[in-house]
Amino acid sequence: MSKINYKRIRNAHVKLKRNHECKTLREFEKILRKYGRFAFMKKIWYNWNIYYTADKERLSSEEFIKYSNKRKNLPLIRAEVLDAIEKGAACELKGKEYILYGVLLTNEDYYYIFKSEDCKLLESCVGRLNDAGDKFYYKK
Repeated sequence: MSKINYKRIRNAHVKLKRNHECKTLREFEKILRKYGRFAFMKKIWYNWNIYYTADKERLSSEEFIKYSNKRKNLPLIRAEVLDAIEKGAACELKGKEYILYGVLLTNEDYYYIFKSEDCKLLESCVGRLNDAGDKFYYKK
C-alpha cells in the first residue's frame, strides 16, 4: 500500500497532494484554481506536480478543444501534435526510438510526450515540435 504524501502550506489549512495525475480536465482546472495562489511562497516556488496526460483521443475531444481555446498557445500545440501523430512523428535518442504520444499539461508548462516500450521522454513545448531533438523525423 503506497503512502500519500501531503505537504502543509500556509497556516496548515491547505493540503496539496504531490505528484498527482488528474483523471479529467475538470479536476485539473479545479486544482489549479483552488491552489494556484499558494504556488509561490516566501520567495521560493513550491513544486507540487499536478498533471494531465492528453493522448490522441483526449486531444480530439470536445472538452479539450473548449479548454484549449481559453489558453494562449495550447490550440496551436494541440493542432501541431495531432498533425504530427497522424504523420507518425518520432525521435531517436541513444539508439532508442520514441514515438510521439501526446501532450502533458502541468501546473507549470506543457510538454510533448514521446514513448518507447519501457519509458517516456518529455520535451518542453517552448519551441516547435521539429525542434524537439536532433534525431526528430516522420515515419510516414
